[in-house]
Amino acid sequence: MVVVPARRDLAGLIGERGMARIYHGMGGVYPDLRIIESTWRLIEEHPEWRIPEMNRLLVERSLHSTVLEAIVQSGGSRWRDHANQMMGAVRGHARQAELNLVDWNRPYTDSSFPDAADERIKTRLGDGDRLVHFAPAVPGPFNNSVTELVLPAWLATGVADDLDAAEDVTVREGTVRFEFGPHAFAYDRLGLRRLPKDDRR
Repeated sequence: MVVVPARRDLAGLIGERGMARIYHGMGGVYPDLRIIESTWRLIEEHPEWRIPEMNRLLVERSLHSTVLEAIVQSGGSRWRDHANQMMGAVRGHARQAELNLVDWNRPYTDSSFPDAADERIKTRLGDGDRLVHFAPAVPGPFNNSVTELVLPAWLATGVADDLDAAEDVTVREGTVRFEFGPHAFAYDRLGLRRLPKDDRR
């Protein structure tokens, strides 16, 4: 069973400059909405999936560049902006990787390395995640006591390295709201999410 948004229009999640708004993983964990859209179309076309028989079809029809470009062509300017944003992000990541490669054929003294002021290069899944502590513990949405939460790295951008405690914590109707660095968050039965700037309380 696949859960999808009630509204059949992912373009509504594309904001300024083509950035995807974060909505239940889309735009965050899955930043490329073109792939979500192509997968949604596959679900509509093939209500029942047979694995592994359909593996090749599913991969080619959801990830191939021609499929993604067809979505952009039929979707208008928002989708074009989003495609440009995704392309820029891919190229930016590739360039960052190039700048941090070590050429083993060059003498060590001729190599340059990032200094302490540069961002640490993430090398594994979960690297950069933050642990947020609650003191005292707060009642969680499932009748449990919460003393800490794992904040994924993509949600913790801009948070000082030495910060580890939740601030301005409130609990109301099963929802824990708190601030961590420059961001506000909510934790309830739907999970952990960052709040928009205009919805901090």
